[in-house]
Amino acid sequence: MLIENTNSIYQNIVGLLKKESLKGVMHGNRKLWKGITGKRIVFFPSIKNKGQMPCESRLEADNCLDLEFNNEIKSYRTQPFTIKLNSKDTYTPDTLHIDKFGSLTVREVKFSGALECNKLRIRLTQIRSVFLKQGISFEVLTEKHLQIYPQIENRKYLYRCSHLHFHDFQLNHVCNLLPDFPDTYTLGMFRNDCQKRGLEPLIADKLLFTGIALYKQETSLKSDSLVWRSGEIK
Repeated sequence: MLIENTNSIYQNIVGLLKKESLKGVMHGNRKLWKGITGKRIVFFPSIKNKGQMPCESRLEADNCLDLEFNNEIKSYRTQPFTIKLNSKDTYTPDTLHIDKFGSLTVREVKFSGALECNKLRIRLTQIRSVFLKQGISFEVLTEKHLQIYPQIENRKYLYRCSHLHFHDFQLNHVCNLLPDFPDTYTLGMFRNDCQKRGLEPLIADKLLFTGIALYKQETSLKSDSLVWRSGEIK
């Protein structure tokens, strides 16, 4: 989608994220394929979008992981559209997402070193102004936001359980095993108790992924990590 008239950006893209997702690779405005010279193309398996999201780098894939864990965000797209800023300059966002309130946000992902370039900072300021005039938020995130350790490793570990499906009554049942506050109950104990009830031990990890079960995110997630309850399944 090439948007030439920046005065109607919102009208052009407001429906983009509301369309039902199709399975497979969900290409944006620019088609990305593995094997492109000078780029590390990654296809991120998105639960929220029900498809593979093409990314131009590992950092952009980590951005998708961040969006998946944000419960406020309903859906998102990578390389969603291109706007024509002037007769010579165009801009394609890394991602566009919509939250549960219907607000749109354009996100640019850069390594922090790149932002030391004054020319780039001026360009991003101009782009932000264009979107803000349309009521669309614009943010720039770097590896300092997206690759924080050990949180990033914990998220990657838990995301492997994101595709697992359990009935709500199963989730509610094992949720009742959790204490209301951190005490001496560990993830290893939680998994064992789930298994004793004839359930896959990874249901414990699924609850951590959904945020129903909590742990100290600033520490590495291990079998001896304390876990406790956030709330009931709704």
